[in-house]
Amino acid sequence: MEAIDLSRDVKPITEFRSNASGILSHVKENNRPLLITQNGKSSAVLLDVHTYEKMMKIIDLQSSLLQAEDDIRNNKVRSSEESKAYIKDKLGL
Repeated sequence: MEAIDLSRDVKPITEFRSNASGILSHVKENNRPLLITQNGKSSAVLLDVHTYEKMMKIIDLQSSLLQAEDDIRNNKVRSSEESKAYIKDKLGL
């Protein structure tokens, strides 16, 4: 995803209302976010679905990595042998 180009990727809400279909097509075709303004101030960012889903996956992965780093710092880890024994115990093997 490219960054917002303030000279091309900003539209007032009135323009969005009058040409929503065309603007949605533009966002989807260009894979670029669009900043929507209201009363001259930034109000919302419009993304195509693919870009949004990709961002959510990245955020989820980053969150998992941060949790893993926190677990390591707090010694909340197991060796592979401890993990195998734990799994066997939970499965009743």
